Amino acid sequence: MVQYHINDFGELAVAAFTTYYKVESLIYLPILAFGQASTTFAGQNTGAGRFFRVRRGTVMTAAIGVGVVACIAGAILLFPRTVFGWFMKDQDVVTCALTIARVSFPFYWIYPLLEVLGGAVRGMGYALRSMVVIICNLCVVRVGLLAVFSRVFHTIPSLGAVYPITWATAAICFAVVFWRIILRKCDDEQKKLL
Repeated sequence: MVQYHINDFGELAVAAFTTYYKVESLIYLPILAFGQASTTFAGQNTGAGRFFRVRRGTVMTAAIGVGVVACIAGAILLFPRTVFGWFMKDQDVVTCALTIARVSFPFYWIYPLLEVLGGAVRGMGYALRSMVVIICNLCVVRVGLLAVFSRVFHTIPSLGAVYPITWATAAICFAVVFWRIILRKCDDEQKKLL
């Protein structure tokens, strides 16, 4: 569905989004690592009944992830033509890809929040809740926004704006789910200690 809306803008947009996704992977792969680390850490500490550690570890992992991603995205935005030039030589495509990156990369710090919080939720044994948040936000909301933005604004940057919007909605949902679970679990852990 995402590709369908990109295709409406023609060959240049398709090439620009392809280039954008290649550069984006430089940011995205470390985020995945933080999310997987969060899942493992939360799972191990949930098994041990150490929910205060889950809470502290998740917050620390999210903070480190935000910092790392802000540095990577910032570095790319400082030298955009050089970095995008590694993947595409056509300057028209690079220019178009940069319009997408300038809309989404400043907000990429949001993405580690949803990956780390989502990983912690899965690690604590709530995979179904995590799946529902992802499907609702990164599939349903994203496709709906793409349909609206492509009709109302009909610009390539507006399609790029859909990504940080849905990262934010997913991160907010994961924050609510995580804190509801972890506060209850920490309260139970505290009662056991008394």
